[in-house]
Amino acid sequence: MGQPHELDSYQLLDALSAGKLNTGVQDAPAESNTENDSLSAAPATPRTRRRQTYPEYFGFTEKPFDLTPNPDYLYLPHRHKDMLAALLMGLEEGKGFLKLTGEPGTGKTTLCKSFLKNLKGPYRFACIHIPAEDGIELLQSLNQQFSLPADSTSKKELVRELSRFLLSEHKAGRRTAILIDEAQNLPAAVWEEIRLLSNLETETEKLIQFILLGQPALDRFLSKAEWKSVRQRIALQRVWTPFNREETRGYIRYRIQRAGGKGKVLIDDRAFDNVHRFSKGVPRMINALMDRALTLAHNERTKKISGKIIRQAADDLGGLDREPSFLQTCVKAVLGLILLALVAGAGLFYAVRDQLDWRPAWGIDLDPVIQHNLMNPHPAGKLESMQPSSANLQAPVGPPLVTPSGAYRVVHAGHLHGYFSTMTGGESEAYAQRWMLKTWGVTLETIAELKQAGWKNLQTQNGLQTLSLNANLERLTTLNYPALITLDLGETTGRHRVTYLGRIGNIGLFGAKGLLQIPLALIDPVWDRKVEIVWKNFENLPESLGRNDEGETVLWLQAQLKTLGFFDKPDAQYGPLTEKAVERFQQAHRLEVTGRLDRQTQALLYSQLTTYRTPGLAGK
Repeated sequence: MGQPHELDSYQLLDALSAGKLNTGVQDAPAESNTENDSLSAAPATPRTRRRQTYPEYFGFTEKPFDLTPNPDYLYLPHRHKDMLAALLMGLEEGKGFLKLTGEPGTGKTTLCKSFLKNLKGPYRFACIHIPAEDGIELLQSLNQQFSLPADSTSKKELVRELSRFLLSEHKAGRRTAILIDEAQNLPAAVWEEIRLLSNLETETEKLIQFILLGQPALDRFLSKAEWKSVRQRIALQRVWTPFNREETRGYIRYRIQRAGGKGKVLIDDRAFDNVHRFSKGVPRMINALMDRALTLAHNERTKKISGKIIRQAADDLGGLDREPSFLQTCVKAVLGLILLALVAGAGLFYAVRDQLDWRPAWGIDLDPVIQHNLMNPHPAGKLESMQPSSANLQAPVGPPLVTPSGAYRVVHAGHLHGYFSTMTGGESEAYAQRWMLKTWGVTLETIAELKQAGWKNLQTQNGLQTLSLNANLERLTTLNYPALITLDLGETTGRHRVTYLGRIGNIGLFGAKGLLQIPLALIDPVWDRKVEIVWKNFENLPESLGRNDEGETVLWLQAQLKTLGFFDKPDAQYGPLTEKAVERFQQAHRLEVTGRLDRQTQALLYSQLTTYRTPGLAGK
């Protein structure tokens, strides 16, 4: 019996094809002379045959269709060159956000690397390839790439370091830009941080620009109402589409030539057609198909790539379907038109229905909802989508409508400007603060009383404190607290503060000099998403509780989580079970999942417990 063969797969195949593999059957001894016998008695030196690779077979200097993105192999058809030129122009002109989307595998990452490699001029870039989990991680990553202090976990400190750097670069005449790859994977908290960073500017221009690369899911994410302010900052957007048939042919030829293979491999027309039909023009799939096809051609000892070899390569890869035929495409197009007509009809129906629902809403007297229901221990009502999106934003300035009880109903943007044009920003802030105190049962007849006592002093006297955060309506609904927000009504009217008190359908309820009823479609474009909620730390909890903390405070936390159905056995130890319970509580209420009892989680916890009297948002 022969010994096991310690050969790799290529050596094994070579040995089998040459008939040199020891199968345990001894060959007949050959006649030999003494010299040969003496040589055969010496131990044989093993000879290793190295398998020739297909780049060597075809004479390539390297693999032309490697799947790793390589900026040296960037192929740009004419229409893609136009997109890249527009991207560069947007960067040079200091535009806000530049967005490029495309299907997976269409070459966005290769473009990203080539863009950074070949860009000339006074630019400083940071490139985010792995999405950050939260705002802190994003800031740490940016500071690290710019060689700034990045170890701090304080957002304030990280932003301060980044701001100093941006100002110094601006003074030196250099532009700073952040390129974010796979932007559709960013969580909401990171998007909010990006929006805030985009506000860093001098009197004349932005200090930082963002280039967003992403899949079509990025467009769907940014289409949500809460990200309208981000959409408004996008100055340039392009869609990076797959190659057509001729571009696929050019791409294959370009990469072969780039790898030194010009004239060394023959590809027939059917092969080109099959590559495009199986890959659908996606560069990543073209690379996979051609890499496998060249391997098959090498194994067959041919330097011609035929349509049959491409079909075999597609079978080996699996999961690839041909592009539909012309007849199939026509049938699909007709069915698509029919479906589009049905969808359009349904959309028209719902649009008319929404308009019909919208108008009678003004017939409801909303004032009592606020005046007699400021203290509400129950969870806020279900958050509905903002409608109508077609609210009249352009209308003459004038006073809003007045209800029988003296509240104001804003119908269009002209009413909004007319209302706040009668007061200064400081006065509107004082009125909003008075409303906020009223929700906590602290009544002041005039804003003069508030100014005399002082906003901070009044909070301290009543055991209240302010929590500042970035939030959209969804998060405010989750927290279920009235919130101070700022409306930017332009240079003429200025910035004014109101207290958000809740919503009834599509109408927001706000406290200012009086009670305001405003369509949320009017609020969305003028609200910067920075909010302040006023809350009470009933149990004097520390700023944060987390793993390894212990004592009565932890026991209290566990008891409250048990009341709400998130914990089973209190033990006064903030261990893994408590941490998981806090994470479930945060996740259930759409907070940032940290497992720590931070200020936002504390405020939310109090609002969910009926034993503590907290104000809630009005709504139904």
